[in-house]
Amino acid sequence: MLAPVMVAFAATLLTPPPFSPCAAPHDAPEAARGDDPLQRKQLADGVELSVLTVRDAKLQTFFAFLPAGLALDEAGHAQWAHLLEHMVIRSTDAEGMQDGAIRFNGETGDASVRLDVHAPPTQAAAAAAKLVRWLGVSHWDAAALEREKKNIAGEVANTAPRGFGHKWATAAWAQAVRHGATDLAIVGDVERATIDEVASYAGRALAPATRVHLYAAGPLTLAEVAKLFAGPLKKPAAGGAEQAADPSPRGIGGGLRTGELAATWDLPKPHVIEWYLLPDETPQQRLSAIVVANALSMLLQGDPSLAPAGIVPIVTGDVVVPEGRALLFSASLPDAAAAATARAAFRRAIDALDRAPPSGSLAGMVAMTKNELAGGFPDWTALRKQLPNPASAELLEAQLLLSAAAREWSTRLTLPEMAAAAAKLTPQQFLDLRAAALAKEKANSLVLTPRQ
Repeated sequence: MLAPVMVAFAATLLTPPPFSPCAAPHDAPEAARGDDPLQRKQLADGVELSVLTVRDAKLQTFFAFLPAGLALDEAGHAQWAHLLEHMVIRSTDAEGMQDGAIRFNGETGDASVRLDVHAPPTQAAAAAAKLVRWLGVSHWDAAALEREKKNIAGEVANTAPRGFGHKWATAAWAQAVRHGATDLAIVGDVERATIDEVASYAGRALAPATRVHLYAAGPLTLAEVAKLFAGPLKKPAAGGAEQAADPSPRGIGGGLRTGELAATWDLPKPHVIEWYLLPDETPQQRLSAIVVANALSMLLQGDPSLAPAGIVPIVTGDVVVPEGRALLFSASLPDAAAAATARAAFRRAIDALDRAPPSGSLAGMVAMTKNELAGGFPDWTALRKQLPNPASAELLEAQLLLSAAAREWSTRLTLPEMAAAAAKLTPQQFLDLRAAALAKEKANSLVLTPRQ
């Protein structure tokens, strides 16, 4: 995430459950297919475009998802996906998160880099042009690189000591589990970057063969948005290779290190990651992984042993590797000995999966998932009137589309495909998944301790 972290934007975003049951939108896009609330089109160079048209929306928003992420970093390049996020944005704006009325942001996750632009509808063309330049950037500023190195180091320094080092732990997991490293330079790898190396890396990450998905929310229709992005969107950046980077992470020897692992890193707090491989071939398997991760996260939030011990946990099911989908339990620790307490809580959450909140039962969790995905988007005008302030209202469509887009990216399914997969889910499938993939003997772990 760029520093500063667009505080005003984050503070005004709504956080309702995505796809809550609701009435069909009164202004559903005329070109949407079947039950799909989004209009879709493939653009130049294979870019996928999905558009949510809401005629009375106050903002036009564009999101671009790129197949780079903290779990996908190359060997010896921890956080380089994060560095890429910073550098492409700084190719148009040397500092700040606003260009007149146009606001923008970036976020690097486990398995994606997301670039956002928000603008008044009258400036949609300028906002789109900014995103086009990011995707096809061909000039890299050495001075900007040095500034962004400091900004990234500042992000780590501001989050990790407070127990929010989960992103950096995912980057460490990639280096240790995929690439076999035992002494990890989460900040150091970024500090050593040269401008030529950044150009080469970007050339691989942004080459035409890579998968990019572009989303739009606002008053513009599919045809209007497509026209803004009609030209070639991507090309290898200056100094980059023609061959695109393989977005699928590969471990040493073509596999992943397993078992009880340990490594040192250049962050100040210990951390533990426990991980399991889940099946990832069918739509039901992909969707189940996301539902299980959410349920386990809620169970851990209610575990009374963690907060008093200074342990901060999360669960993610977004990381896909050649061997399957990695379900990661991640916890920031007050000291390395607390890894045992965290892992005991992880196991309790797995054992309690059949009593997952908020419904308290697998049957309730399955029913809730089906209802959420079948509900579509809300009546925007009615919902907007219920919001506490105008800033929340103008970001409504962007926030709900972002929730949908993130779920689509993680599962590689469209909303209708997810709804169809959800309709086939049963409580027994989750019990079978727990028995087959989440058994105690299937656990792998990585304990990260600060360098001495």
